[in-house]
Amino acid sequence: MRSRFVLLLSLFVVALISMMMVCNSSGIAGERTIRFIGDLDFPPFAFKDDSGYTGFDIELGEAIGRIMGAKVEWVPAGFDLKIYSAALEDQKADAILSALTITAARKNNFDFSIPYFRTTLGIAALNKDKGSALLQLRKRKFEGSKVGAMKGTTGEAWARKNLKAELVLYDSAVDMARTLWEKKLKAIIIDEELLNYIVSCLPYDFAVISRDLNHEVYGIAVKKGNEKLIQEINAALEEIDSTGRYKEIYNRWFGPKRCLPGR
Repeated sequence: MRSRFVLLLSLFVVALISMMMVCNSSGIAGERTIRFIGDLDFPPFAFKDDSGYTGFDIELGEAIGRIMGAKVEWVPAGFDLKIYSAALEDQKADAILSALTITAARKNNFDFSIPYFRTTLGIAALNKDKGSALLQLRKRKFEGSKVGAMKGTTGEAWARKNLKAELVLYDSAVDMARTLWEKKLKAIIIDEELLNYIVSCLPYDFAVISRDLNHEVYGIAVKKGNEKLIQEINAALEEIDSTGRYKEIYNRWFGPKRCLPGR
């Protein structure tokens, strides 16, 4: 009787171990995760409200994760390409999703997805001051005046190349807009879609005095050589577009839009 009990117990243990192995191999105990790093205090692309993280990039990332069959984790970090690159190298993140403009220089350090957003740079000033601001821009390129730009962005790069102003750099577009409203800046250089969102949500009376300075597209970046992940992300973006999900997300944050850039 004792031998029979030991045999049954042994069989039970073997069966239990086998079940655990099956669960692990099927992903129940090891669910796939994709970790997006980015500036999560950058409305309307990413920010935190009472329900958690939300915004255009957040909704897009979550939609990508669902198609890939992966749980999405968000890794918060201020907009800094050195920090983002180190996180990819150290495997603390899998991809950068942070309103990141695709440029030739950045392609040397990252592989990019197909574009998922299009915008242009513009220069904005107080509406009641737009005449003098435009005159300063055309005659002196804002020499002797303070102009705001987002730190580390293509807006900063454009301003350094094309303006003679004293540049004041910001981590937050909302803070930059507030400073302009407080008359501490003559103008700001900013993505027009972002400016439109800020003006629609905050009681600021701004005027765009120069448009279409630099046409840009955003992409999702991964570690150089990670072709498999880029292919998966691209496939997910294509599906999000073809099913109309991209249009839904875009319209919620920016207004009518048909499809991905270039489609």
